[in-house]
Amino acid sequence: MIERGKAHLRKDNLLDEDAAEIAQQDQAAVPEKVEKLQGNIGNLESRLARIMAEYKANMNALGQRLQKVEELAEEKQETMIDDGHKRKNTLHLIGIGSSEDNV
Repeated sequence: MIERGKAHLRKDNLLDEDAAEIAQQDQAAVPEKVEKLQGNIGNLESRLARIMAEYKANMNALGQRLQKVEELAEEKQETMIDDGHKRKNTLHLIGIGSSEDNV
């Protein structure tokens, strides 16, 4: 069917042979381009999965560190209350740990 269309265009001298050849080459390259895009998508998906795993691991580690700081602040505050010291807990002054009003 494409050849018939080309024949009609040639008959009327309306077919640009160079443009037709370029279009045919472009059409032949489409499967290669699709395959390359699929490979790129696969690589991007792998990279995204790795980045998400690293993010989750970092967030877990950060949560554990924060929990440890909170535990240390509570221990420090309890120690200071038990010792009867009137001085303020340094962590309490910067807003870490619970105040006596919240306990």
